Amino acid sequence: IKDNDTSVSLSAYVVKDNITHGEFKELPKDKQAKPFHFSDGSTIYHQSDRQLAMLFKEIIEDGIYFRNGITLAENSLVLDIGSNIGTFSIDVNMRQPSATILAFEPIPQIFSGLKKNFEHREINGLVFNYG
Repeated sequence: IKDNDTSVSLSAYVVKDNITHGEFKELPKDKQAKPFHFSDGSTIYHQSDRQLAMLFKEIIEDGIYFRNGITLAENSLVLDIGSNIGTFSIDVNMRQPSATILAFEPIPQIFSGLKKNFEHREINGLVFNYG
């Protein structure tokens, strides 16, 4: 690029692979997961406010899966079986962004939240609508 050059050119673009596997079909709007916005500006998609409060407290605030010295190495592979909306996957991603997560949730309405959370937070991994 030369001084005072105002031309615009495309030097790269990103093609996102489909992260969704299984028979999932987009749900009607009223059945899809809804966003909840935290005071820090972050968002999580969920089906139930009560369930979200419990999951967030236990998994994110209390760190129940990372007690007793459990840690994640760089580039870990994590299986989140019965993922629900992916709160554990979100916690893993915040603790070790290089981890690859394979998340499984069979219930379509709950899976819609899992899928949206992976997309919104750009979590490294795949979601499976299997159980």
